[in-house]
Amino acid sequence: MKVKLPLPVGHEAGFRSSLITTSKFVVEDVAGTSGWVAVEPVEGAGSVTRYFTPQRLADAATDLAQPATWERFFQDPPWSNKPQVQLAPAEQKRLADLYANNDIASIMQRLGAAAAQANAADIPALFQQEMPHLFARYPRGSLWYIAVDQRLVSRLAFMRVRLQLTLTPDINFDPAQRDGVQYFGMHTVTGGSAFGNVFDPIMLTIPPVALGIDISVFPHAFVFLFGEFEDLRSHGPLGMSARFFPAISTTRGVPGVKFPAKNLPTAHLESLLQWWTHRLNILYSYAADPTNFPDDSGVHDAAGQAAWFFTLERMMADAGVLLAAVDAPALLRMQAAFDLLDKADSLLTRRGKTADATNFKRLLRRDEALVRLERAFEQLPIQLRSRFNEWARTSYDRFYEDIKKTTMSSRRRTNGVLVALTDPAQPVLRSWDEYVAALMRAARNSSHGLQDMLRAPAASSTKPDSRLLLATNSGDVPYSFYEVVAVVFFGLMADAERLCDRTWWTASSA
Repeated sequence: MKVKLPLPVGHEAGFRSSLITTSKFVVEDVAGTSGWVAVEPVEGAGSVTRYFTPQRLADAATDLAQPATWERFFQDPPWSNKPQVQLAPAEQKRLADLYANNDIASIMQRLGAAAAQANAADIPALFQQEMPHLFARYPRGSLWYIAVDQRLVSRLAFMRVRLQLTLTPDINFDPAQRDGVQYFGMHTVTGGSAFGNVFDPIMLTIPPVALGIDISVFPHAFVFLFGEFEDLRSHGPLGMSARFFPAISTTRGVPGVKFPAKNLPTAHLESLLQWWTHRLNILYSYAADPTNFPDDSGVHDAAGQAAWFFTLERMMADAGVLLAAVDAPALLRMQAAFDLLDKADSLLTRRGKTADATNFKRLLRRDEALVRLERAFEQLPIQLRSRFNEWARTSYDRFYEDIKKTTMSSRRRTNGVLVALTDPAQPVLRSWDEYVAALMRAARNSSHGLQDMLRAPAASSTKPDSRLLLATNSGDVPYSFYEVVAVVFFGLMADAERLCDRTWWTASSA
């Protein structure tokens, strides 16, 4: 199924040529129109394209000086001919200081900075210099190269240009004066061209440790898997700045739930990276295919496509913050967790409908969510499914127990909580699933302040009075909540096909 779009007036030939030669679309004229074409990817509408291809380059036994080690790298090299960037004196000193240390943080920073500036021909030498330090520290480690298909970069660029032409049709095409493509793109993870960061969440699957590091070499990425777990808290405290962080929701400061990582083989970690790469292929195939975003007339909805892409990447960014910031104040982690659930709610809402927090709450209802997550985790490598399912069950159970502890004891019942709906003197029983989901949504809404939430509702209102719910609980958001949100994120990504077509929930009854 092709999608229709207009060619920009005065630039029809160049735009058509770009669609065909760069973005690799099939292009046909739309009968009975002038300047309109119908397009679809050469692979076919709705296809899953292998945009990301992982290749294991080396381990501790590999001779990095052998040309064969880098053969896959030179088949899809990074962009070269990069402009030389002159670092300020302070930045030059900081980079020099990094080379004085061989701890993992210093190696990661200096290798990332050097690789970003180096031409393709010089990159193997950088890794030959640094990898001995890494393999000495992580003898079970492995170096991977994730090649990114140029079609993805071109198709995401097409999306941005289409959005600009739709929302700012006065865009100037004069090379000397044009504004360039804006579209609020600084709020995306990749910017459409640097894909290293999309591997952050899988590097952080098992908080509070990291499984490896990723390094962007535009548009491709290197990943170094440690082959073991690197505790994110072992590289220095937050320092003096922590003195000024407000203490909100910090009554229990030690995380209690963990991914079951005991006796987890290195090979399983490598399979997780390959599995994640396939999830990304599904998600970015959907995001970069304009035929997935037609309006009711079959015309390309550029804003709808950009909005979906933007929301997906921001959800991945929220996951990265939540999983990485293990030493951050609860207030900051809580905000990232709530933001992630909001974006999940938006992605799961049927097209044409407005997100109304329904999915936000469904994801927190233990009985419903655990059934669905178990089905989603069937998409994982078989050797990891039981671990993810155990993590999910333990996280939800601990989360619900933590909420029970902060709920009025006189209102607690075995099967729920007594909560008044409209009359404070007439509480009714709400199940724990209903109570926890509603309470966390109210906690999320409280981020905007409590003035409206604590104001008495209009006499004619039939909606439950949120004040009566809030009054039953201390408001503490436990650390176990962050584990639940992490589980939810990986469950959404695990069943990427249904996340894309907004049928994620229907699999629970399949």
